[in-house]
Amino acid sequence: MRENLQGLRWEKGGAAEGPQGLQGLLAQAPATSVVLAFMPWKIEGATYDELKLAGLHRTPTGVSDVFILLGNTYGFDSEDEVDKSFFEGVLAKFAEKFGQHKVARVPLCQRDDPLEKFPTASLAAFLSIEYARGMVDHAVAGLQVCQASWVRPSPCADQVELPGAKTYEVGETGKDACKREMWFLLGTWWDTKGSKYEITGDDAKDCLKVRISRTGRDTLNKTISLGKVNGRSEVVWDGGAYVMVSEQLKNSPERPETVEWKAIGRNRTFTWHITPPSSGAPKGQKRYKKVQQ
Repeated sequence: MRENLQGLRWEKGGAAEGPQGLQGLLAQAPATSVVLAFMPWKIEGATYDELKLAGLHRTPTGVSDVFILLGNTYGFDSEDEVDKSFFEGVLAKFAEKFGQHKVARVPLCQRDDPLEKFPTASLAAFLSIEYARGMVDHAVAGLQVCQASWVRPSPCADQVELPGAKTYEVGETGKDACKREMWFLLGTWWDTKGSKYEITGDDAKDCLKVRISRTGRDTLNKTISLGKVNGRSEVVWDGGAYVMVSEQLKNSPERPETVEWKAIGRNRTFTWHITPPSSGAPKGQKRYKKVQQ
């Protein structure tokens, strides 16, 4: 399937064509394309829902076309992908054209859910609706935020307890529990003084990177990770100087418009906003406005 952000077009291909059958299609494709390859089996990496959350309130930048790759009920080779060589060959052709960092492997199932097979027609219909709602744009923006459809959790203690949720043992579900609160922080935030906080993933250190910029000041680089505060695992940043106290972020299934932080050991709090401060607002009046989607 090919989707060029101005409309939606489906292109049906068969396994008999093989990866070589993509040459004509890729020869005409612009270099500013990205690929979402929906995987019919479980892998480590961001799911489609997680990509959408990472890209919420954002729009893709520098993207002209999006290729969404779908197999049928029996995989891309129609033989249940026993050795996955056909699928890997297809992805290799896209990576050769656009670069490996623009080819995202997106699992269809949540990591804790049983593996299911989805009819191609049903999945295509679902993605058509998602495209009409603008959700595919969010997923592509989320891919850009995550830089390769990953955000790995930071190391944590033996258990992590989330308010209003069950206790997760460390392991596969524990990793998801550690990652959940930090995931919503990906993207760009602002404070009331006009400082800009750009949050991206850091695979090498299993944390999130914070780039702080403000007019007239030097750019600062900090990190967000998981740490122990009063015996509990919490989201902290700036070397553990601040702990996240936003209950809305911890309990909401959607990315909030604000995040509140508390200085550890000091009676001080400050807030990040998802929208930049509007210019020219009189002192003491509201400086933030909601961006219409």
